[in-house]
Amino acid sequence: MDIKERIEQVIDQRGLTKKEVAERMGKVKQAFNSLVTDPKWSVIEEVAKAIGISTDEMLFSHDYDKPTDGTFICPHCGKGVRISIEKA
Repeated sequence: MDIKERIEQVIDQRGLTKKEVAERMGKVKQAFNSLVTDPKWSVIEEVAKAIGISTDEMLFSHDYDKPTDGTFICPHCGKGVRISIEKA
């Protein structure tokens, strides 16, 4: 899933439309669509603020059972990333 798809997913999960989010940002829907196609960090922050969530919630899905093996899914490429913490 690319970032545009993730933004659209979050908007849908919040029961909003792209038009509503665009208006909250002071944009028209057409401008919103071009902004989120390959957004800069500032656009991601602006969209998250318009929706009323953190950028963390915007980028990472928290609505699933988190795996217990330390594996997370990269929101950019969709590949699994395993993180482990070892005692020094």
